[in-house]
Amino acid sequence: IRGNASEIMALLNADIKSKGVDSCCSSSDAVDSAVTLAERTMIRGTLESFFAKVIANQDIEAARAAIPDSMINFCGKDNADAEAIIQYANEKKEKDVIGLHYVIAQQMSVRKETLHDGSIGYSAEFNLQETISRSDTKQPMSNIYRVSALVNQEQKIVRMSISK
Repeated sequence: IRGNASEIMALLNADIKSKGVDSCCSSSDAVDSAVTLAERTMIRGTLESFFAKVIANQDIEAARAAIPDSMINFCGKDNADAEAIIQYANEKKEKDVIGLHYVIAQQMSVRKETLHDGSIGYSAEFNLQETISRSDTKQPMSNIYRVSALVNQEQKIVRMSISK
């Protein structure tokens, strides 16, 4: 990628607008805001594990491991703890639902973000494919959701919204 630091950061989805030749950012700022392949892989793994273990399998211990003491916000619920997340997961398993499977789309937008405590976290946005195994085959068998998540450097999910 060629350009001044502000232009590079704008392409990386950093929270800055390009200023052209009047760039207010240094080259090191652009490098610091870039998300590495290892960081992207870590974020994807964290989120895949969350959907497979916590949402699909309603694993309370996995929920406790996936978040700090509570999420700032989970699907509109402030200060959601592991039990609240499992309650959400249990509601997904309607009477006729046998199993749930989730796949995160290949394209995932990830950018660095400063968290409320001043540390660096990762904001991720992606589509999520939900496949539903049902005993009543006349019911919908899949959904696609838009997910926005914030993950800290300890690989804990601190915020998540899921919408159709």
